[in-house]
Amino acid sequence: MQTIDFERKTRGEQKNKKGRIIQNVRNYYDFCVSGQSVSEILNLDNLDLITPFGWGDENYEQETIKEYIGEKNPHIPSGRLMIYVCPECGDVGCGAISADLEITKDSVIWKNFGFENNDPDIDFDSYKSIKPIEFEKLDYLEKFRNLLHETNNYTRGIKNCRVGRLFKGCSQF
Repeated sequence: MQTIDFERKTRGEQKNKKGRIIQNVRNYYDFCVSGQSVSEILNLDNLDLITPFGWGDENYEQETIKEYIGEKNPHIPSGRLMIYVCPECGDVGCGAISADLEITKDSVIWKNFGFENNDPDIDFDSYKSIKPIEFEKLDYLEKFRNLLHETNNYTRGIKNCRVGRLFKGCSQF
């Protein structure tokens, strides 16, 4: 079984030729499975996606963590977990890497990875070589509960920087 941890990362800002921001800075928590980023495992170098944690609305993140630990059904129509999302809005319509969540007596499993958006057809073919990731249940639940605590403390510290449900590049970073 694998272990899960979270690593603080930053997705940089980009500007167009006129100096207008076209991509906001996002400080987020990335998933690390046995020391390797899940984005590396999924080979996401060509996609501008980040996890849904550490950069958005506190209530949204709390509800999303409940989805990851099986206390609530995932909110997207496919019923799958959004593992990596659009870093500007977090909406599945922009595209997301998703997975099925299976919780057993002793483990939590992410499986059947795919790329989805609002189209009912999920692209499983691009990720068919990715094996399910199985976590020891108690460790997984503890790490996500700790993440909930971390995101609560983190987002409380940036409330003045929030715009809507997201925050844009805060000067404290």
